[in-house]
Amino acid sequence: MKEGAPPEVDFDSCLFSFGSCHAAEDDYECRVSVSLEILDLMQDEENKETAEKVLEILEEMIPGDENRSFASTVILPDDFITTPCTRSLAFLIHKVLSMPRASNFLKSILNVLAMSQNLDTSPQEDDASVDSTETEPTADVKSSRWRHLQQQQQQRISGRLRRSKRFALDSDSNESESPASQEGNSIETSPVDTPRSDVATIQPDIDPNKRTQIESNMQTAFQTDGPNTDVWEAKMRPPIVGGVELQLAQSQLTTEALLQPFLPPVSTAKAKQAEDSAILAEKKEKKKKHKKKNVPYAEHQVMLPSNFFRYPILDGSQLPGSEKFSTVYHSDVPEWFSFRLSSNATLDSITSSLSGIQIPIEPLMFVFNSAGNQFALLETVLCQSIFRSFVLHCKSQSVVNYENYQALMQRQFPRFTNFFVADSDESTDAPTSAESDFYKLSDLMSSFICTEQRYTRYMEQFIFFREDTERLADLVINVEQDLLYSIRYNITSSLEQLERLLVSLLGNTKDFLRERATILLNCLYDHHSWQLRQPFRPKVRCIGDAFSIEVTTNQTLPESVLNHLVFAVATPTSGNYKLFSYHVPTTFEESLIVELPSFKKAGYYDWTIGHMDPQGAEFIPITHSQEQDSEWSSLREQINETQGRFIVHPPVRKDVFHEVFVDIEGAVWDRIHGGAVRRFGTFATIQKALDDYSQNDGITTLYVMGALERSEFGRGHPFSPINRATPNRASGGEEQFLELLSEATKRGIRVIVDATARISIRSAHRKYRQLHCSTLDEFGMPRVTVATDGAEQVWKDCQQLNYRKQRNWELYVQDILQWAKLGVNGVRIESAHSCPLILRPNNIELERMDSDGQFHYELQEIMDGDIVLPSTNEAYSYGYFGTKAFERGYANPFFIKLTSTVWRSHPTFIFTGEVYWGR
Repeated sequence: MKEGAPPEVDFDSCLFSFGSCHAAEDDYECRVSVSLEILDLMQDEENKETAEKVLEILEEMIPGDENRSFASTVILPDDFITTPCTRSLAFLIHKVLSMPRASNFLKSILNVLAMSQNLDTSPQEDDASVDSTETEPTADVKSSRWRHLQQQQQQRISGRLRRSKRFALDSDSNESESPASQEGNSIETSPVDTPRSDVATIQPDIDPNKRTQIESNMQTAFQTDGPNTDVWEAKMRPPIVGGVELQLAQSQLTTEALLQPFLPPVSTAKAKQAEDSAILAEKKEKKKKHKKKNVPYAEHQVMLPSNFFRYPILDGSQLPGSEKFSTVYHSDVPEWFSFRLSSNATLDSITSSLSGIQIPIEPLMFVFNSAGNQFALLETVLCQSIFRSFVLHCKSQSVVNYENYQALMQRQFPRFTNFFVADSDESTDAPTSAESDFYKLSDLMSSFICTEQRYTRYMEQFIFFREDTERLADLVINVEQDLLYSIRYNITSSLEQLERLLVSLLGNTKDFLRERATILLNCLYDHHSWQLRQPFRPKVRCIGDAFSIEVTTNQTLPESVLNHLVFAVATPTSGNYKLFSYHVPTTFEESLIVELPSFKKAGYYDWTIGHMDPQGAEFIPITHSQEQDSEWSSLREQINETQGRFIVHPPVRKDVFHEVFVDIEGAVWDRIHGGAVRRFGTFATIQKALDDYSQNDGITTLYVMGALERSEFGRGHPFSPINRATPNRASGGEEQFLELLSEATKRGIRVIVDATARISIRSAHRKYRQLHCSTLDEFGMPRVTVATDGAEQVWKDCQQLNYRKQRNWELYVQDILQWAKLGVNGVRIESAHSCPLILRPNNIELERMDSDGQFHYELQEIMDGDIVLPSTNEAYSYGYFGTKAFERGYANPFFIKLTSTVWRSHPTFIFTGEVYWGR
């Protein structure tokens, strides 16, 4: 691997792991070819080896001097996950083309191309034994490759038909001459040795006038037979494309023109006699050279049902390696299949072209930054562009009956092809709705990004219209819209501003504002909007458990639903984003199943069931379906579970936890003068007891209480820290604590420490300055609010931090991350049942006007509720705990932010908590 690649490579990091590159020019265009090898690798099981191979291929495709980096004109580069470059955008295109819908579509297009090769080119000889004077294939047989696959299919059919009671072979057949029929009816096929004229020239011995009647009778028999009573019913199934069954039983494609390539043509008697003579002579010649001969189906004079070869697509499930692009299809794709990345592409420049498909770079960068959230939009744009060029290719090459292929693709993949109208040149070049959305992404982002200025406007409006419920409701809708667009494209600067706003609203006096803030904060930390309508019902798992999604239905779902049903899965990564993937479920009886690789790291693994919108540009969870009478909205009543979440923890099920207070471990007591402690314990004394804990008690996880830096010369209350991020110096400081961690690790013991939402009222570190709440004393002067749990407890040695300030949320997370960096294995959250506690604001004081008619307090102080009322029962009736969202089961957004942030960089970190009140 080249310099810059990470030591551990997987598909999750491939998109963002490319090394140094050159800056792109203002007027830049580059060509990205589609590599079938990369598409094959992406369809294999994702692992380090395949990911490394993908990177190697991309480095060969795009050398270092051609690898350019790009910067957006709308968003600062710092807002992107990483600065995108040519290689990462090429990887993105292949990643999207390997998605289930696009993969099936692409295989079907390549299959059609393989069958519609230009017959003007000289076909290579398939075998040295083929006579040089053999007749040229007719226009009905599109290519030698298609002919061979057709023969293989028909030979399998003929072998089954010999054992059919309903279809007796013609007495004039030459089956008795075939050694294959004498060896247990096993047929060994060798399409390379078969003269290419076999299928095209062998004619059935059937009166043309009786042809229609025979087909009708066989079709009737085929449809009326009961299960397992006939070979057709027991063995045959309709042809498929890319694994998706065709649903065109009564379609308009049942025409003589479309059937012609698959049903032997009827010739005149004179032509038939000449052809039979030629066939007989050829058979005798081949019988001398080969011990075994192939048995083309036409030798048996069997007329197939008219619906069997209705469509010019092979049953790919019968072919070896049918899931591989490069095995079944061409190793090289045509030039028009490549993509031209252009910095100057506009919506007006969309045209059909055989020199490559033009894609604008800047919208591609926004999809790149979405980490999969908006891959569906790009998938539709790419497939629509491919189909547009495919139609132009068919026209330019005068492909015979290409309209049939086109119609078939339109019926099988309507969302990728419904923009095209037959016999209309304008429909080929007119932009689709998906392409319009894609090209306008830059302008759209400018409209919905929450900047510092927009945050200020929101804050002013929430304060000035605080009594106008309708205006406040409209404001929330605008905030929600900004949030959803920022989530889709992972615009971090916008998300940071919106997080500040929503955390402040979590302490607003309006109940509906607090409820919406809870739901929107969940969406923000989830990096998707799936909980916008209803909360997840989570299930707890551990690292290494199987990642299996199974839902049951009340009844068998119709094929029209199953063919478009998709499971979207959001998995955690090491960055500030989630990776999205889309999966077609497996059906078993009345269950839908998706099997994924086992859980590799702690985090939140979310999934939902949905479908693509009619334009194919957006994934829509069925919980978000608006049409009350549509099959998708009604589907919510038929599926027992439409979305879900797995909360994955480190493997702790078999761990044995033990709590030890550092001050008393190994302490020396003054038993003569009343038992006071003469010498306190330290981290070193705990270290000395590790062998006893491990060998005699079987302890696997040690909770060290009092490890945080404390007041009163380090001997204050263990939950009254002055700095929550450093080891207590009076207990040995960082040096002894690191030694304790090292020795515990050697013995297989994990160490966890305290995490608390409060801070000491005296001698607190400067980073906590001006982050506390204030309460008016009897003289009307603001005083520091003492800490409380909002219901039962008051701790006068601690100050109550203001958790309407987003800075306090961030500081809590960063303090725990400091312990994780030291090597601590987890934390025990103190008073987790009321964390974070938000007190009611003293609006009378906050809204007080000075003599000049201006607010006495700054707008930000009013928004954050810096002056609060004395605590009453806020742990039950205010903040997150006083919302209907809490009652409905929405998660505490504070803990979602905390755990997901820590697990990104420390995926085995343990979270435990002190919880009361039935929570």
